[in-house]
Amino acid sequence: CLGHRGVLTKTILISILNHFVFLVCIYCLGRGLEIQLAFLDYITVFPVINAIAAIPLTPGGIGTRENAAVYILGALGVPEAQAFSISILIYGTILIWALLGGIVYMFFVFLVGKPDELKREIQAAKAQR
Repeated sequence: CLGHRGVLTKTILISILNHFVFLVCIYCLGRGLEIQLAFLDYITVFPVINAIAAIPLTPGGIGTRENAAVYILGALGVPEAQAFSISILIYGTILIWALLGGIVYMFFVFLVGKPDELKREIQAAKAQR
């Protein structure tokens, strides 16, 4: 990263954009569920919920995300059923986009082949055997 500051800068900017779009998606899901929270509340609460879900206790953070959402959103006055629902919808959204990205990648590898660097690493590993 130190030798390629441009790549690091682009990566950080893309990551920030990704998190912002994700928060907008969560906000829209919340509005659809009639959760009465300000956008600032979503920006404050959901990164914490996602950090809790990232703790590798369960596959995909299932259960930890829901419990964190129910507890934290409950402190903001959101009913348990709505907090649980938005958490499940968030997980479903992440899962669907991940599956679509995986399908796109599979077609890329099928049509174009594996990237050259990966091919070289595979050939080097075979040569060492």
